[in-house]
Amino acid sequence: YSSSSTMKLSALLQGLGPDFKLNLIIDNVGNEPLYNTELTLDYNRNVYAFTKENIQLGLIMPHIPVKYSLSFKNISEMGSAGMIKVVIIDKMKSAPLIQSTIKVPVSELEIL
Repeated sequence: YSSSSTMKLSALLQGLGPDFKLNLIIDNVGNEPLYNTELTLDYNRNVYAFTKENIQLGLIMPHIPVKYSLSFKNISEMGSAGMIKVVIIDKMKSAPLIQSTIKVPVSELEIL
């Protein structure tokens, strides 16, 4: 939860690597719809490769969870561990609505 917004963000990491899946559940626990929202990822591009970094969420209605599944790959030769920051913003505000940091463990190496 965020103390300053009405958002709830849940994250579940799947996989042993090098391919992972990040499953997100975004919930507006307030009473008003949220408009112009966007999900942005911040991560080390030398360690991970995502197919999409920014997702237009648009309208998020109260108490109707929105689910997203994001696939990514550990591209580090050593299978390095790292962190991924998930930030949800309202384009009309300067501060994020909510953000969370997900720790990704050391990846198994890709067998060629």
